[in-house]
Amino acid sequence: MRKLILFVALLSLLSCSNQSKETEKNIFPLFSAWARAGIFKDKSDHQILQYLQHLKSSHIDAIYLDAPNKVYERVSPIFQEAGMVLHAWRPTMINNNKEYIKNHKDWYAVSREGKSVVDAPPYVGYYHFMCPRNPEVKQYLIDEYMKIAKIPGIASIHFDYIRYCDVFLPDALQPHYGLVQDHEMAPYDYCYCDRCRKAFEKEYGRDPIKEEDPSKDKEWAAFRLKPIVDIVNTIATKVKKETGVAATAAVFPTPEMARTHVRQDWSKFKIDAVCPMIYNGFYNEPISWIGKCVKEDVETMEVKKPVMAGVYVPDMKDPKKMDEAISQALDNGAKGVVFFNIPDLSEEHLALIKSRYEALQNKK
Repeated sequence: MRKLILFVALLSLLSCSNQSKETEKNIFPLFSAWARAGIFKDKSDHQILQYLQHLKSSHIDAIYLDAPNKVYERVSPIFQEAGMVLHAWRPTMINNNKEYIKNHKDWYAVSREGKSVVDAPPYVGYYHFMCPRNPEVKQYLIDEYMKIAKIPGIASIHFDYIRYCDVFLPDALQPHYGLVQDHEMAPYDYCYCDRCRKAFEKEYGRDPIKEEDPSKDKEWAAFRLKPIVDIVNTIATKVKKETGVAATAAVFPTPEMARTHVRQDWSKFKIDAVCPMIYNGFYNEPISWIGKCVKEDVETMEVKKPVMAGVYVPDMKDPKKMDEAISQALDNGAKGVVFFNIPDLSEEHLALIKSRYEALQNKK
């Protein structure tokens, strides 16, 4: 009897494993793309269906769509009719809602200079990052993502801007802001709100703002990684348990870069797939860098999950470059490629994607 029970348990585990792999295959196809709701502007339902069918004919089989909930509710049945997968792409830690900015200033991050992003957003006007250690912020995000996950037809909630402000901008962007970021600069170093400082002081016995150079305090750096991880894992777990919907995230190119550039420890995210934005042009790197990053991602992430490599289409107007990017990603362990973004995909790009898909299928 005991052997029979063990045998049944083993079959159950194998069945769950196979179901998990099948689910992964179904909602994380080989090729997908990011897009914003504007791609459907002024289109009828029939026109949206035709548009999606055209993309699917080239094997863009899933879209990470940034849109209001009412748009998800409208287009979800159309996605299903087209045989397309719909992921709900939504900025997480950035909140530009004027009501919250006005009435919940304590929700927002504070720089090492003591300036709130409400009064002095860094880099660009929309950089209103919330503080991840604020329990009200966490509950707000839980509620928002649960609303999205309950919309029928959503395959995953897709976290974006799931991080702090950029401590370091990508190399190619720094000149646009007149910056040379060869060290952590106070205006871009977050979060030093009273809540974060007091929590750190309670645990470590010192106030980071009073240190001569807080950027050299490794414990302070590690301390700030934790609440982002906690938000992701809490939401992902709750969403999966209560709705069955998966969780994914757009993240920085490698775990190490993510930690140092934006204080994002995505290696520890307990989610169903990760989409690192390996935009080589932003970092003045060759296309081969995509493969290098993917390899590092696969080998070094702590919580293992499929890597869907994000590539930046405007840097690959020549389809030959995109072909190389696809090879670099897949040959180094990526399970798929996500293109940013759909409006930048030309018919030549789509023809290449279709050709690559069919060639890969023929090898099986």
